[in-house]
Amino acid sequence: MLKDELLREIEKWTEKLDDRLLKLKPVDDSGEELLKNARAYRGDSEHFLENDKLIESYESLIWS
Repeated sequence: MLKDELLREIEKWTEKLDDRLLKLKPVDDSGEELLKNARAYRGDSEHFLENDKLIESYESLIWS
């Protein structure tokens, strides 16, 4: 039950994050670095999800 709940949360926040990452346009080098890190955490989340590490996947989304 907890696993299903966590999967739903990961799906929900992944959709929200992907939508927002597409819309972000950095205005300086600092913003570019932040966006790069956010995308890296998003990728980490996907990696953890593929390896059934749901807590780490969700945590990466939150950091992103």
